[in-house]
Amino acid sequence: MNYQEAVQAQPQIIRHLKRSMDQSKLSHAYIFEGSKDSFVEEIAIYFAVLLLCGNEEHPTITQRVTNRTHPNVHIIESSTPTITKDDILNLQHDFNQTAIEIGPKIYIIMDAHKMNAFAANALLKFLEEPHSDIYGILVTDDAQKLLPTLISRSQVLPFPSLGKKVIEKRLIEEGIDTFKAKIAAHLFQRVDRALSFIEDPDTDRIIDGVKGLYKTLEKGQSLLVYLHHEWPDLTRDSKTIELFLELMMLYQKDLLYAKMGVEEAITFNEDLATIEGLNTQLSKPHILAIWEKILNLKEKLHHPIHHSLAFEDVVLSLERGIYET
Repeated sequence: MNYQEAVQAQPQIIRHLKRSMDQSKLSHAYIFEGSKDSFVEEIAIYFAVLLLCGNEEHPTITQRVTNRTHPNVHIIESSTPTITKDDILNLQHDFNQTAIEIGPKIYIIMDAHKMNAFAANALLKFLEEPHSDIYGILVTDDAQKLLPTLISRSQVLPFPSLGKKVIEKRLIEEGIDTFKAKIAAHLFQRVDRALSFIEDPDTDRIIDGVKGLYKTLEKGQSLLVYLHHEWPDLTRDSKTIELFLELMMLYQKDLLYAKMGVEEAITFNEDLATIEGLNTQLSKPHILAIWEKILNLKEKLHHPIHHSLAFEDVVLSLERGIYET
């Protein structure tokens, strides 16, 4: 795993951690709070490496921690909805054993908010008797989901999300054209994920599909006929339909920006003629209503619903707006 981007993305967090180490002001427990897109998990592992290496990165130790093979680092990553008391007791048991290697012991609990009450209380007892050579890192998207007593015994470090302009600028520096860079920066808060989206062979087709949908709408033609002809299999793949809906939401925002007269904020700037045409045909309340309807469908994609019928309902509602104004 390459930590260079994570370190560049969160320089203030890295400076704070390194300064704490240099000044011997480390806490025995940290809460890293932030979305996965803010590199919170990567920096938790990177911090474990720094603790083991004395504030410097060593390639061999980095690789062992990353591969989960270093005996001094215990990482809890639960694929289930709950982290149980047994998970914490196993951690404590491991750390009560004689160290195989010299150096501090570090435990990282990913998605720490998954701990049930029994697990949280077991961890609390562990924190109440801190050892000088044991450090804990709780990773969560919301510190308020943790026990207040855990928060009070830990140092909370909130991770800021990367700004869209920062992502867009980095993508352009990577040689990505401005239009795709702007779209990717709206969808993803990390350069690596934005690049993966851009490099995906299906991305161009999906972008063109959304543009074609609204061009068809602007011409007053049937959206269902367009979709059945161009995208007969659109709703069969959850990843594809989710991305299609994400881009539709961006387009709806662009229609709102056009209504507000702020063209500089428009993402689909290659489609200004279509957007201006739709601006005269769709009302602001309708644009907002469709945006909300798309959002609701996106949130239900992983539920047992008929994706095809639900998507057709959104499309027909979008089309009806032309005739209601």
